[in-house]
Amino acid sequence: MSNNKENNPHDKMIQLTNSFNQLDFIGDQKSEEILWLGYRYEHGIGIGVELDKHKAFMYYLKSAEAGCSMGIFKVAICYKYGVGVENNEEKFRDWILK
Repeated sequence: MSNNKENNPHDKMIQLTNSFNQLDFIGDQKSEEILWLGYRYEHGIGIGVELDKHKAFMYYLKSAEAGCSMGIFKVAICYKYGVGVENNEEKFRDWILK
């Protein structure tokens, strides 16, 4: 068994997670994948992923803007309960009615 980092599954996962963390533009990704990134940050799921509700909201928003119905719902809920963004009932109503 080799200690080479290229063959170590744990190190590969950390490298992959770091790559996700460095994404500034993910326009080529499917809206459901963007939604999943939001979920990971909302709940701190994954190796190297820390809980970050604002980053979660931003991924939900990108997903919603790409047409994902669950992304639209999650944006509305974030506005309703102030998850990663300031509570805003008007924006909640706007998003929930989309």
